[in-house]
Amino acid sequence: MYEIINIFKSLWEKSSNDIIIGLIVTATFSLIIYIVSSIISFGKSKPYLLSSNIRKLLFFILKKKYVIIWNDHNIELSHKIASNLKKRGIKCKFRCIENTIDLKKYPLTPHYIQLILLIDTDVTKLSENESEREHLQLLLLFYVRKGGILLGSHDIIYRRCRHSLLQSAFGCMTNNFERFKKSIDVELVNDFLSHPLLHNLPTKFSLEDGEVCWGEWDKDVKILIQTQKRIKNNRQRQAPILTIRYTGSNGILIWLNSADKQMDLSASLKNLTPEIMQIFENAILQSDNIKKLNNCENRL
Repeated sequence: MYEIINIFKSLWEKSSNDIIIGLIVTATFSLIIYIVSSIISFGKSKPYLLSSNIRKLLFFILKKKYVIIWNDHNIELSHKIASNLKKRGIKCKFRCIENTIDLKKYPLTPHYIQLILLIDTDVTKLSENESEREHLQLLLLFYVRKGGILLGSHDIIYRRCRHSLLQSAFGCMTNNFERFKKSIDVELVNDFLSHPLLHNLPTKFSLEDGEVCWGEWDKDVKILIQTQKRIKNNRQRQAPILTIRYTGSNGILIWLNSADKQMDLSASLKNLTPEIMQIFENAILQSDNIKKLNNCENRL
């Protein structure tokens, strides 16, 4: 009789353990389903915020900042620039986006983003929708004023793009241009020969830009590279090719003339000439040295 009782007792204990394990497994499985369904639901309602948070998690795991590249020519150009920069030893995570709206998928703060590169070759607006265009500009400027680096090229501040907030931040609305069939001879400005953004650049060189744009620049904008010759239509003045402006909490705004597109993309960008790539490289690797030059009186 005692043996029978022990048998039933052991069976009961075993079944109790199985029940407990079953309950734990069921509860765990239910929790996983709940979490996954919540993520899916959240992703459908706020896809950009979900993408941004995922990238924050990846940064936490990989400890690498992002470099975001957009251009209005084709995505292959962005990938080509990223590949070239990787070969130059830059360890950031490169993300090439086809649409500027995809900027919302990233946590736009300097803690996560090393550099945003916007290449506007052909009077392309950030968005055709006015309110969306303004919102994207605000996001970019929030990033910069927190200490980020925004490098914009050619038409990003051209009058017809209607990027009024960016034009104000960069310190100019370009509204004039002159086209060139031959290469454009440029030079480093004497006052800034040792500037970190000009690191490893020759004092004088040529760019196959195809076009030079200009406007009236604010006084605190530093012109680092300019045309060697005076431009006839620019009141016989040399035209800026590369400028820099500091803003907010050590933020940096860099404008580069290169990137015009007529029948085809300008050769200086299409071929990723050494000088253009050196500027891109310096904007990333020399960022700390560039920020050290910031002077409080030059901030917006």
